Amino acid sequence: MKKISVIVPVYNTEKYISRCLDHLLNQTYKNIEIIVIDDGSTDNSANIVKEYADKYDNIIFIQNEENKKTFETKRIGMEVATGDYIGFCDSDDYFEFEAYEYMINRIQEKDYDMVTINDDKEYNKKEHSYYNKELFYSLINQGERYFMPVSLFKKEVVTKALSDVNHYIKAAHGEDHLWRLIILYYVNSSLHTTEKLFFYTSNPDSVTKSNNIEKLIERVCDDSVILSEMKAFLINKNIPKNYIISLIKNIYIFPLKAFNLLKSVSNNYMDIWSQYASDDMNNSLINYYDNEINKYKNEINKYKNEINKYKIIENKINIADILFSISKDNSYIVFMIIGIKIKIKKDNFVKKVSWWIPVKKWRNNFRTKFK
Repeated sequence: MKKISVIVPVYNTEKYISRCLDHLLNQTYKNIEIIVIDDGSTDNSANIVKEYADKYDNIIFIQNEENKKTFETKRIGMEVATGDYIGFCDSDDYFEFEAYEYMINRIQEKDYDMVTINDDKEYNKKEHSYYNKELFYSLINQGERYFMPVSLFKKEVVTKALSDVNHYIKAAHGEDHLWRLIILYYVNSSLHTTEKLFFYTSNPDSVTKSNNIEKLIERVCDDSVILSEMKAFLINKNIPKNYIISLIKNIYIFPLKAFNLLKSVSNNYMDIWSQYASDDMNNSLINYYDNEINKYKNEINKYKNEINKYKIIENKINIADILFSISKDNSYIVFMIIGIKIKIKKDNFVKKVSWWIPVKKWRNNFRTKFK
């Protein structure tokens, strides 16, 4: 049986870590190595993990001497991993018991470099595959999102990715974006399934949910570092400039979230943002708002066209355009106005006859003419 290494970074998740480990230990696929790295937790997380490691031989427990944040913690786990395939699981999330058996069976079908399952937050499209560098460029151009925890990778792909991370990167937020970019560069074939075997926990204590101003400033700094590293990676790989510009445009989701959270907790959010956010973060955010403005412009133009259409109708309509008939019981009027058939009670038809005219003034004018 091929071995799977699952990397579990831990930081202050004492409420969830037991559930995470129980679901990994009880997988139907048995040849699994679980690498748990505690990143300086200040709660009881490390003690809980130590108890599991003392009891189960397939748990490798590592404690960082200092808080290195999630990116570096995952890198440490990848360096230690001895499996033929490598997976990831955040310590507050968990898998169904058959998840890794399903993934390893699917990845071996056509010797794929990578397989993903449904990430529980965003339902993947129908099952599909990518070959060559298709997935890498779709990530850049369309912002394709495949989360690390719901993916299983060949060890050699991860090893190649590690060779491109030759310096210490300290970031707790947004690190998945960078790992995904680097690893997907080496993925030549991947299968993306719709099987839901993973469960994401909305942890109110996580760095992504924090409303603490210091934590939010840290998040802005982390995101700036990650975006800078992503850009540097593409430049180092001689990726054409238009793709780098496209990446900055399509990665707006985490600068936007950081900005909105900062805005919600501080009146000085613009000063803080200006101080800590990088130029690339700003460009990504500006591009997002430019796109939103263009959407509104398109909507406005659509409504302008509708209004112009109704103006033409209002100016040209006359009684000869309206065809009437009376229902057999004499209680309804049935009529046609420029191709629209309407049947309403006699006692309120004057009110409803002009429902299709959007501007109140025009409706009243038409009603007067109609009467």
